[in-house]
Amino acid sequence: MIIRDRFQLTIPEAVRSRLGWLAPGLAVKLSSRNNSLVLEPYRGGAVSWEEIWKVVKSAAKKGKKTSLADFIVSDRDLH
Repeated sequence: MIIRDRFQLTIPEAVRSRLGWLAPGLAVKLSSRNNSLVLEPYRGGAVSWEEIWKVVKSAAKKGKKTSLADFIVSDRDLH
């Protein structure tokens, strides 16, 4: 595999077919162990819909008052 400009990579079909859990749109956990990357299915806790709606409402309040670039920067600063 080759890591592209934006640090993206495509998992080859031969690997994808051996992993029954791997599917488009699936949340995964990426960690590093012994100078290697390990990709696993994400098994986090319950989704906090309260937090999700808080962020959505915050974005809706900003409306046309800010540029998309400014919104992205401020959103990243929150996390």
